[in-house]
Amino acid sequence: MGNRGKQIVQTMSGGQRQRVAIARALINNPSVILADEPTGALDTENQNIIFRMLTDLVSEGKTLIIATHNLDIANRCDKKISMLDGVIIGESHADSTNKTEKENAV
Repeated sequence: MGNRGKQIVQTMSGGQRQRVAIARALINNPSVILADEPTGALDTENQNIIFRMLTDLVSEGKTLIIATHNLDIANRCDKKISMLDGVIIGESHADSTNKTEKENAV
């Protein structure tokens, strides 16, 4: 993205805009990153690029919280909390079999 410093935002692709937004959010080196629909309105290739960028930050010790409607992205996260109408209806971890989902709870 280094060669895009002078480019007008409206002329950038969706993926380029998302990467610029992420770069702006990370400039102060936050320990926690809140990402609201970071892959929204992107094609699959750019979704994967953005998701890899974000998970690389987790590998570096950052905490990442993603809000998304994209189940593919949600299912690739370490922990998933599902909500419906503002109420938590389930919680699962990547290393579990969804045993904490509300409908399966005892």
